[in-house]
Amino acid sequence: MALLLTTLRALAILLVPDSMYLAATSTLCYASRLAVFVHNLMLPGCSSAMAWYCIGIIHSVFDVTSFLSLSSGSLLAELGYGLFALAASFGTLARCNALGCEVPTNAPARIIAQRLGALVAVYVLHRSLNATRRRGSNSARARGAGGGEEAGSAAGPSRGRAGKLGSPADPVPDPEPATQPLLLKETCSTVPVASAATNGHAAVRTAAAAAAPSHMSVAAAERLARPSRPPYRAFLRTKSLWIKISDVHPDQIPPGWQERVREALAAQGVRLQAAYVRSGCIELVLDLEIHRYDRDDDSPDDVSNFPDPVSDDVIAEAVVAALQLPTGSHVTISAADGTARDPNTSYTCGWGDETAAEGCQVTALSPRVLLLPAPQVPSFGSSLEPCPTGPDATEPMAQLTLRAELGAAWVGASPPEVLVRVEGAYVAARVSAQEEEEQQAGCRAVAYTVEVPLADLAPGLMQVDLRCCEGRPVVVLPVLVLPAEDSSFAEELGAALASMAAAEAPAEALTSCGHFLTDVAVCLFSPSHSQAAELAAHLLDFARADGLPVPARRLQEAAQKARQDGAGDAAGGEPAQAGASARRVGGPWRAVAQAARLSLGLEREAPAEEEAFRAHCNRWAAAQAHTIQALELLALLIVLLRSRGASTHFAILAWITRCAASLVTALAWPLLPAPAWRGLAAAARRWRYAASLGAKVMVLTLAIRAPPGFDSYRSGVGLVLMEGVLLPVTCLLSPPAALGVSALRLPLNARAVGLLAAARVEAVALLATLLAQLYLRLACRKARAERGPAAEGGSAAQAATSRARSDAGLDGAAAAKGIKED
Repeated sequence: MALLLTTLRALAILLVPDSMYLAATSTLCYASRLAVFVHNLMLPGCSSAMAWYCIGIIHSVFDVTSFLSLSSGSLLAELGYGLFALAASFGTLARCNALGCEVPTNAPARIIAQRLGALVAVYVLHRSLNATRRRGSNSARARGAGGGEEAGSAAGPSRGRAGKLGSPADPVPDPEPATQPLLLKETCSTVPVASAATNGHAAVRTAAAAAAPSHMSVAAAERLARPSRPPYRAFLRTKSLWIKISDVHPDQIPPGWQERVREALAAQGVRLQAAYVRSGCIELVLDLEIHRYDRDDDSPDDVSNFPDPVSDDVIAEAVVAALQLPTGSHVTISAADGTARDPNTSYTCGWGDETAAEGCQVTALSPRVLLLPAPQVPSFGSSLEPCPTGPDATEPMAQLTLRAELGAAWVGASPPEVLVRVEGAYVAARVSAQEEEEQQAGCRAVAYTVEVPLADLAPGLMQVDLRCCEGRPVVVLPVLVLPAEDSSFAEELGAALASMAAAEAPAEALTSCGHFLTDVAVCLFSPSHSQAAELAAHLLDFARADGLPVPARRLQEAAQKARQDGAGDAAGGEPAQAGASARRVGGPWRAVAQAARLSLGLEREAPAEEEAFRAHCNRWAAAQAHTIQALELLALLIVLLRSRGASTHFAILAWITRCAASLVTALAWPLLPAPAWRGLAAAARRWRYAASLGAKVMVLTLAIRAPPGFDSYRSGVGLVLMEGVLLPVTCLLSPPAALGVSALRLPLNARAVGLLAAARVEAVALLATLLAQLYLRLACRKARAERGPAAEGGSAAQAATSRARSDAGLDGAAAAKGIKED
């Protein structure tokens, strides 16, 4: 039954649509849990002592871990399952009593206690894991249902201000002194060397002040600032990179450079969101997205995490090679270490003067959400054009206000420059700076008014850069641009930003606001993103937990659209990758046959694909480590308790040897960082086989007696389930390695249980290994197919825009006015 369910789940990845895959996985999970009870009910004879332990303690623990493995567990479904398990256990007990079989002492009381214990554990875990959602909902209801004038000040003005945030025709006035305590400072030194986190370190904590106008009561503002939930956790990982190339001009870059850069970055596991070029030699700004495999990157038991970060040096080198600049030209890339790698190319990595960055603090930016007055057609120039001199005075404008405090490092220097970027082009913004009164000795404050022409904006993410005199970005600030029909959405987003700013510590607030804006922009305006469905579900959970009905409805629509459209088609509707093409053209069975040939070693794939599959297997092993670890430690505990001191020192040593890998991983879990623990857990799968073989050798050579009840485990289905199914699936080996382990284990098991029973165990183990290999190869192929659109550069609109800018922009760049020269 377990093998049948494993086979069905392996086939579901190909045959079941993505919208139904979660339901199919949940169904198979409950089916695997019910299989044990159905099997015991169908037995014609007596149930062994080990079978009773499986029905009782072991299966109760398995029920709890299985419930936690579901992304959306239902207490009602768990209650129904618990009632069935209770009835099936009593049915098995009644049959054994009728046959005169030996049953455990106080079996009815034990069955009831174990079932109730499992249900209570599930209920407590469900309540604790969803406490954040309840607190968010309660705080939202409190904000909306508060009585009197104070409640009106808390709810009404905050939403009204959020609407004002998005109003391009009504500039946001300067915050009054009453709201100043809500302003949180951003220290520019948080920007990492050689990169600035577009969605995290650049987020300014002014959303609370933007959502709380000056006429809001003090009590309402305090309620707004009351912590109510954890910070928003980013789904995507993005950053910006600035590169300066000397002695070269934009018109020397061959056409099609954006596609070449996109492909070069994709080979490094990086997705290019947008590229910006200005004259002044060549100044290149890249907005990048690091590929990831799933969510909850800080969780120690997730299936995967962000891959190892690619150094900015490697990215810069790949970008320069993709630009195909004329040979012999002297290229200088501002990066970190100043090492020379090529006689004609010198690299100097870094964002700029660290002292200048440390002396700059951004204290306010408003608004963070812009609302377009009507659907606008973006009027971008080429991405190779320089930043224009300024907009037409008659154009409708959106006004942003930015404040920065400059330290002693900026004494005698010009204030930082403000530039606005959107969708691969610089926007002709009108910027005015006014110095305010000196607040401290050697410090000065600068207030910027940034007027952005609405005709140059489109729904999506706009970046506001604060740059030093050499053009290096000091801070990158994301601003969300929404269409006119999303006015209510903009209001609630403003309220959410205010809540985020008020509920978190400054360091956490700096990160979560930018993460939130970036993820929302990608979810709404990049429907062909490879992980659009997962991103929408992630944001939907956050919106529901925070009590935001309008964003929840909007994100629900985005999630449905992403599931309908799918993530397997790249720009132009062509298959994103060979794996997706095989699924459509050759059918699922051809993909299964190819995966079988690869697993058996009859066919070899490309080194990059083989490395990706190896990494996928490591992530799988790390994710399953908790399951096998819990089972082994539970078995060790049961043996020690049942022996009651009767076991010899050699017997205890043999069992500790058998469970050594689980003991190491369990002790290391609270001590190691999550990435290090995942690496340890992935490596421990080989240790488990070595420990199992070593323990068997010790038992046979030292003639160690089996503990009470162990004979029924070896002669029944327990040995088949443990060494034939659980161990091969959770600690997956390649088929040749599994065959070698079986060759070593077969004679050891044959001496204990007989040749036929030992051969049965090894046959099941090899079959389970092959099925697990098939499943993981198909899952890895599907993951690569879904990441294909990201690697190729995103949506069709972005690709078309990039090609148009690449083809049309080079000739006009040199003639444009306002070029910034060296």
